[in-house]
Amino acid sequence: MINNSLLLGRFSPGPDSEQSSRGGRTQRSLMAVKRGRKQAEGEAVALANRIALLQKEEAKIWSNVEQAKMRSKEAYISQRRNGESTVLVSISSVSIFIFF
Repeated sequence: MINNSLLLGRFSPGPDSEQSSRGGRTQRSLMAVKRGRKQAEGEAVALANRIALLQKEEAKIWSNVEQAKMRSKEAYISQRRNGESTVLVSISSVSIFIFF
C-alpha cells in the first residue's frame, strides 16, 4: 500500500531517518579513513622496501670502489717494485696507465 503523505509531498523525515542518514555518512567516512590508512601502510611498506634496495645497491657500489682502490694500489706497488715508470693519462674521466 502506498503512503498518501508521500504522494502529497507532506513527508517529513522522522528522527530515525535522520540518524540513519548520519550513520550512513559516518560509515562511509570510517570506510574512507580505513582505505586511506591501508593505502598509507602499503605506501610505507613499498617505501621501506625501496630504501632497503637502495641501501643494498649503495653497499655494493662502495664494495666495488674499495676493490678498485685495492687493485690500483696493488698495481702501483707492483710497478714501483719492478722499477717501471708510468704516465697517467685521463681521457673523458677514464684513467689509463701507460707503462714504459
